[in-house]
Amino acid sequence: MKRKARRIFVCLIAGLLTSLDVVLAQQGDARVAQEAARVLQQRCLGCHNQPGAPQQRFLGSRAAMVQDGRVVPGRSEQSLLFQRMISGQRPMPPSGRLPESELSIIKRWIDAGAPDWRDAGPTQPLDYTKITLLGTLAGSASKGAYRVNAVAFSPDGATLLSGEADGIKLWDVPTARLKLHHRTPDGKWEALSVAFSSDNLLFAGSGTDASGAPWAGVWDARTGRLVRVIPVKSVVHSVSFLPNSDTLALTTQNDRAKPLIMLSSATEERYLDGLKDAARAVSCSPGGSLLAGASQSGTVTLWELRSDKEPRVLSLPGADLKDGVHAVAFSPDGKLLASGGGDGVVRLWDTERGEVKTKFTVERPAPVRAVAFSPDGTVVAGGSEDKVLLWDVKTGEVKRTITAGVKVKALAFSPNGRLLAIGGDSDDGKGVVVWGFK
Repeated sequence: MKRKARRIFVCLIAGLLTSLDVVLAQQGDARVAQEAARVLQQRCLGCHNQPGAPQQRFLGSRAAMVQDGRVVPGRSEQSLLFQRMISGQRPMPPSGRLPESELSIIKRWIDAGAPDWRDAGPTQPLDYTKITLLGTLAGSASKGAYRVNAVAFSPDGATLLSGEADGIKLWDVPTARLKLHHRTPDGKWEALSVAFSSDNLLFAGSGTDASGAPWAGVWDARTGRLVRVIPVKSVVHSVSFLPNSDTLALTTQNDRAKPLIMLSSATEERYLDGLKDAARAVSCSPGGSLLAGASQSGTVTLWELRSDKEPRVLSLPGADLKDGVHAVAFSPDGKLLASGGGDGVVRLWDTERGEVKTKFTVERPAPVRAVAFSPDGTVVAGGSEDKVLLWDVKTGEVKRTITAGVKVKALAFSPNGRLLAIGGDSDDGKGVVVWGFK
């Protein structure tokens, strides 16, 4: 019976085409063109939005790029646009290398003949009202109380990372098979947070050992080898990689119990001050310019990471949050920040103005412990108690309410938006719950 259920689960996931490359290949030129246009719009047109100066070549027209040789249809290896994007010496954009998923989109677009997105016509967006329960990844064999504290998809969508009561697990998404399980023999190595680097090469985690002592580390995602141990003095509840970097942001404290954000890389460690209280969550914007820290005092602090001066700290009032802020997540374009509050409200902040743009309330007022944006930015998910609500970002309409089967603590959309992974507390050994959109 278990084998039959597993086969059904694997077939359902395979049917939803979880790999972004596979999705683009099967949806044809129209989808490839539209996805390429989206990447160029979000990553390039901030500077290259007007015909004219050679140093800021126009990237808003397929014809212009082909005419001056920056795009050679069918030949990504000869296209200056793509070669500059992957260059290690003169990368574009200047902020750093794009995520592998976005580089894959540009490469596929060029190799497909660089079809013009104006001729591609509209593509069908995912319908977030149509959702199917795919199944649950194995949790505890004892079927007793169990915790899944964190979930994260790799940028290429091929791997799902989970932080659980008995360690860190890496799952192969297409087959739903466990690839790797980091734990101690007694299973008393709890993972509280996990994250993938934007190039798919590293993953990180933090938690506590059998004695309750804190730990944090970074591993090679291909081999599972421990790359570095991060010295922490307090329990780390949240980690987040900075884009295009091996630098990891962690919530921590110093020797005097002062709450800080640690930025740890292979070569250095530094700290960001500005938190009013202990941090519960940390998140970096997709472009890497902003870092958000949520605290139990009910505030969200934003650091501007690319300032030549000391990072400018913006403190956003939590609006009478009786139980602080539990979770934060940036929208794909970095213009919005979602926060999950102890008052049962998901707030969307304008990151430029530092103001609440809109807010959504869960059905039964209870802390919102997880938030996540869909990859297309049209939907924000909030997890409270055993429910996950999906709101339309523009209209505020509740697109769907999901009964998760666990007390929700973590949410993650797959990069193509077709899967939603849910982690939480259960009484029956339940692991990661996976839903699929059509």
